[in-house]
Amino acid sequence: MTCLLNRRTTWCVSLLAFFAIAVSPISADEGLVQLVKTGCSLTYSGIKSGRGSVRVTVSKIAGGSESNSESKITVAFRGDRLRVSSDTIRGPRAAYEGSFDGVNTVEWIKDSKLPATVRAGASGMIKGEFDLFADPRAHGMADLDKASDLKFLSKEILDEDECLCVESVTPAVTVDGKDVRSRLKFWVSTAQGFTIPKFQVWSVSGADETLVREETTKVRSYGENLWGPAAVSRIDYNPDGTVKKRVSVVYGPEFQLNVPVGDDTLEVKLPPGIKVVDTVNDMEYVIP
Repeated sequence: MTCLLNRRTTWCVSLLAFFAIAVSPISADEGLVQLVKTGCSLTYSGIKSGRGSVRVTVSKIAGGSESNSESKITVAFRGDRLRVSSDTIRGPRAAYEGSFDGVNTVEWIKDSKLPATVRAGASGMIKGEFDLFADPRAHGMADLDKASDLKFLSKEILDEDECLCVESVTPAVTVDGKDVRSRLKFWVSTAQGFTIPKFQVWSVSGADETLVREETTKVRSYGENLWGPAAVSRIDYNPDGTVKKRVSVVYGPEFQLNVPVGDDTLEVKLPPGIKVVDTVNDMEYVIP
């Protein structure tokens, strides 16, 4: 109950702040941008913990051939702490166990002769598996409050839902002697908790624009004023417009957000006989 009251209080304070801005002498577009920033930031930061399974399918296309992999990722997180277990269903991806306790990372490739490792910081596969696929904040939402150059474009209908379309353009970087910028385009659904059902990345060089990535997300309610992804489809493109990679992410029906996650759920249980290389303490040992 306290958590719900805090969430409601946060939303009320933030909306009051927006209305205070809205009555000041700024344009309607600036008011919509501020609304998007506030709403998206609250949605993103409102996720504190979660647990459940995610089914990930990756198809890579290169040289006229296609390689496919499918895995089930079981994840639990609370604040900075994280545990990931990945089991291969088909393809070359390795079965994996990893955890991050807020300071160090423990990783182990299951069914291999490689030792488990202990490293400082959140690194290695655990960041890739979680950040790219399993983290519910990675799909269908973004902390747009940090986008200082956010610009309102239009209102558009996606799947019978009116969205606010905004964009952000990154500073130029030099690539092969040309100035290249990234144009990030977001469709924001106010009716579904300021989630982002569609997202595009464009590469811009002069008058030329190339679509680099497109991601669409189906969201679902995880509780009162709590929204998150249900299914994600992402396509990466080559510079010539052909498909480079397809990624499908489906969150299991048992996936939950902002639920109690115990310490034991966040720890990797290495089996007896596994060798461990601990680079933090500069030592090696075997699990008894």
